[in-house]
Amino acid sequence: MLATSIFQIGIQAPGDTIPPVVKVQTEKTLDNEISRLSKKYEIKIASSTIKEIIKCESEMYGDVEPNVNKNGTTDHGWLQINTVHKPEMKKRGLDITNKWDSLEFGFILMERNGLSDWYSSKDCWLHKV
Repeated sequence: MLATSIFQIGIQAPGDTIPPVVKVQTEKTLDNEISRLSKKYEIKIASSTIKEIIKCESEMYGDVEPNVNKNGTTDHGWLQINTVHKPEMKKRGLDITNKWDSLEFGFILMERNGLSDWYSSKDCWLHKV
């Protein structure tokens, strides 16, 4: 009876084991990452706007084959991050060929420049937001 009372009030009785803390990880989805990264980088752009840009840039495929530009650079991931950013991404521990890392770097660019990095595709997404 005493052990039950101790257990009920949260005091560990001698010999009892404490169950391990289980950290629940949210499934990594595009919507979850847009929400998480918007908070992390304090982006005030609506997630619907970001998703419209993604639709225009990569047709919602994070693993889309890199787009090869006339100047020899390539664009990667949902937001089509250009390889000119590869050195900065590497310094930040981000891999341009990883769709999640390139998405995160897109949010870094949004924090820095707003949506100007996606100005070239604005005719596709701007009228939809």
